Amino acid sequence: MAEKSLSAYVMKGMKLHWDHGTRHEDSVAVGVSDVSYYLGGNGWLELKSINKAPVRPTTPLRMSHWTEAQHRFTQLRRGWLLIRVLQPNRIYLLFNYRCLPPWKTQDEWTLAQMESNAVLVWRNRIQWNQMAQAIRMADEVF
Repeated sequence: MAEKSLSAYVMKGMKLHWDHGTRHEDSVAVGVSDVSYYLGGNGWLELKSINKAPVRPTTPLRMSHWTEAQHRFTQLRRGWLLIRVLQPNRIYLLFNYRCLPPWKTQDEWTLAQMESNAVLVWRNRIQWNQMAQAIRMADEVF
């Protein structure tokens, strides 16, 4: 349910910035990203929502639902990963395919490591112009 609300938030916020934004619910094709879009080129966006950040700063941010197949799909398609942490304060972290968090549980990052490796970090809400610009610039480079 949390990823569904994140998807609705992203689709509404990016509506003026990209074309053909489509939510994917595919139980057959394992690893397919949650959203495909066109923004100067075709792209993919994986969405992850985490209810609560760990209390201790040294505890890794658990993303057990971030699978090897999703990681691989995002890398091969040069996609993006958007993570929302709901509590204690809402934070959004955007990663491109070159700086993805690890998918293996023994290698998980802390929230501080996530923030330092993210392309963009927003508190409370996403700045849609920044997100669109980051995606467009990355696509133009490659």
